[in-house]
Amino acid sequence: MESSCFLCTLSRQRSERGTTDHGAASMWYVFWKIRSGLQSLTLREEGQDLVEYSLLLLMLAVALVATLGTLGKALAGYYSYIVAHFP
Repeated sequence: MESSCFLCTLSRQRSERGTTDHGAASMWYVFWKIRSGLQSLTLREEGQDLVEYSLLLLMLAVALVATLGTLGKALAGYYSYIVAHFP
């Protein structure tokens, strides 16, 4: 998947140039390599379903904890009432 945005082109050009006259990698080369690597992670779509399902599971868990926290106090009151009036 080839991107045609200006920053992508600039990043690709700089990463291709990247070394100094001494053959050592410059700071900009390292920066642009890291940036292009992170950008490629955001452009890939593999594993997208896994992320979506994990976010859905997270939202469900948060809702469950909030519901049980609220209902737990009410249920504890009902159980203590039943135990108190049980012969």
